[in-house]
Amino acid sequence: MFAGKKSAQIREILISESAWEEMTCLFAPSIEVKKTRKSLGARKIGEELIIDMARYRAHPDCDMLICFVYDPDGWVKNPKGLISDLEQGDTEGKTKVVIAQF
Repeated sequence: MFAGKKSAQIREILISESAWEEMTCLFAPSIEVKKTRKSLGARKIGEELIIDMARYRAHPDCDMLICFVYDPDGWVKNPKGLISDLEQGDTEGKTKVVIAQF
């Protein structure tokens, strides 16, 4: 009885790994990470991310781009506005921007 349970668990793990591999082949996100500082505020971050978005969009293996901006000192005064501007600039809807201010 115990061997049967173990066998079922191994089969379940193999099926899960196979499903994960298929899923990751279909969805291959790329992540761009930036950290703000005095000389890299909202305007400069936005400009850099626009360039990055174009570069990733041209890459055949990039299905989605996640832009993570770490802003612990609050250099981005209007994070919702920057997120909106960048995400609306992607007409294909394959970019998600996250700004963490903590």
